[in-house]
Amino acid sequence: MSDTAHRSGSHGVFLTLVLFLGSLLVAFAAAEIIVRLVYPEIGRAQHRDTTLGWATKEYKKFDPLSDAIDGRTRILFLGDSFLAGSGVESNTSRFPVVLGKQQEDRLLTRILASGGWGTDQELLAFREKGAAWQPNVVILAFCANNDISNNLTNDDGIKKPKPYFMLENGTLELYDSEGNKHDYGTYGQQQQDTPWWPRSHLVDFTRHVLSGKPLDAGVDSATLEERYPNVDKRYLLYGRRDFSRSDIRSRKTRLDWSPQTDVGPFSAYIHEDFELNTYQWQLMEAIVERLNEEVEAAGGKLFVMLLPVIFNPRDVETIAGGTFEYRFETPAGPVTMRSAEPRERLAALSARLHIPFLDPTPEFIGYVIENDLMQATWPEMNNHFSEVGHDFLADWLNDRIEIFTQ
Repeated sequence: MSDTAHRSGSHGVFLTLVLFLGSLLVAFAAAEIIVRLVYPEIGRAQHRDTTLGWATKEYKKFDPLSDAIDGRTRILFLGDSFLAGSGVESNTSRFPVVLGKQQEDRLLTRILASGGWGTDQELLAFREKGAAWQPNVVILAFCANNDISNNLTNDDGIKKPKPYFMLENGTLELYDSEGNKHDYGTYGQQQQDTPWWPRSHLVDFTRHVLSGKPLDAGVDSATLEERYPNVDKRYLLYGRRDFSRSDIRSRKTRLDWSPQTDVGPFSAYIHEDFELNTYQWQLMEAIVERLNEEVEAAGGKLFVMLLPVIFNPRDVETIAGGTFEYRFETPAGPVTMRSAEPRERLAALSARLHIPFLDPTPEFIGYVIENDLMQATWPEMNNHFSEVGHDFLADWLNDRIEIFTQ
């Protein structure tokens, strides 16, 4: 074979290889986009954060020094998936953004939120970025369906390992996901960039598929105990996922699981003072107290806001703060579930800490009922309310704007 033919053949092989690799890259990018669109709940936690466990791209990009002080009241919202954008088609439809547009000449609003965050991560997020933004007002948006239970996790089996707080002799102590105690004042100061693959939704999706488990399946407690031998066992219960939403929604007389011995979406609705859910509320109060101290140290004022979340999107009584009340028989004994429970406990908690409490639920429930908006507010039986709910909350806060700007 001549040198010319050899070079031509080599060039053809190289060109074929380039085209092949280019096709793979294009296919990967297309698959990544499709997974993000079809399975957005997987993607919400795919940005590793060495301080928080995970965070949204929006949080990663947030630069607290990018907004010049211009005389407007600066309101910072802290939250979870409701504020991160779940339930709405566009992030511009979120109620803090809508409120900011309504009062653009008076307010500057920003959001620090991520799906699956507990109040513990919101506290650390405020310390990491929120304080430097110098907010005049901080609104902590409380989600009754998972906030107190998310505080009692180090890794729920779906997302990423995360730091957590424990109450020890009345003192709030910070631990990393492995159960190692850390100094709160210096934690998170040594952040490092992470490789691209933990941020890929496609990689995470493929890992779930190969595991043979449903995409929303948790990890059993025994597996978590083996994985995290140094973590308090109470913080390994959330991954158990042996609850059934339909049991509660249908008001089943007898449950084959016990909400009072679990850490899950119904913990905040338990009326009785069982040891586990009582501890969750005590931990919540300690975290909010620390957040209040951080906000005041940054020159701001903290407000606690109850979100009108729902655990049965076809039953208005199950909105947090609503009228649902039912006594269930369980293997661990009777337990009473009340929609009003999180509102009453959160209001009492806020009063003890002298923090203003924002409660839009009575007006929200009335608005939904009077205008027959159940279907429109929760169009796909999703627990996240749609733009209908966000528009109402923006208007509700707008009507009370003087309490933030005075």
